[in-house]
Amino acid sequence: LIFLFLGFWLAFSNIAAWTASLLGLVITPSAGFWYSILYYPTLVGMSLLLTLFVIYAVYVLAMLIGAPFHSLLAEQSLVREGKLASRPFQLMSWMKFTLRMLRISLFKTIIFVFLGAVLFALSFIPGLNFLAPLGTLVIMAFDCMDYSFEASGWDFRQRLSYFRQHLFQFLGMAGGLALTMLIPGLTLLLLPG
Repeated sequence: LIFLFLGFWLAFSNIAAWTASLLGLVITPSAGFWYSILYYPTLVGMSLLLTLFVIYAVYVLAMLIGAPFHSLLAEQSLVREGKLASRPFQLMSWMKFTLRMLRISLFKTIIFVFLGAVLFALSFIPGLNFLAPLGTLVIMAFDCMDYSFEASGWDFRQRLSYFRQHLFQFLGMAGGLALTMLIPGLTLLLLPG
C-alpha cells in the first residue's frame, strides 16, 4: 500500500509537466487555441495510462517481494492438510528455495507482462473486450495457486496440466477475486490467504 500511494503521489504530482512535455513534441504552447484544446484530453489519457501503470507496477513489485513469504505460507498450509511432508527449517535450504522462487517470479513476471499486453490490446476490440478482465483474473488465480505448485516441487508442464484439468475451478477463483475487487485494496490484503 505504501508503494501504491507513493507511486500515485509521484505520478500525479508530475502529470501536468509530463503532459505539457508530451504535447510539446507535437504542438507548441504558442499555438494557443489548438494547444488548449488538446491539453485536457491528453491529460485525461495520461492519467488513465499512469493509473494502470502504477497499479500494474505495484502488483508486480508486491509479487516479487511477497513470493518467498507466500510460498512459505502455501508450504505450511500443505503440511497442515497432510498433502506435503514436514521439512525441518535449514537456512541453506531456505535460501536456495527463496532464490529459486525469485527466479521463477521473474520468469512469471515476463510471461504476465506479455499476456497483460495482449489482454490490454484485446480490451480495445469490441466483442472481445470482456476477455481482458476475465483473462487478468484467471492469471491472478493461477498466480495464487502457483505457490502451492512450487511447494510441491512441480515443474511448469505439471502446473499447466493441472490448470487445464481444473479450468472451471480457476474460473471460480477468478470470480471470487472479482468480488474482492469491489472493495478497493481488499485484494492486496487477501492475496496471502
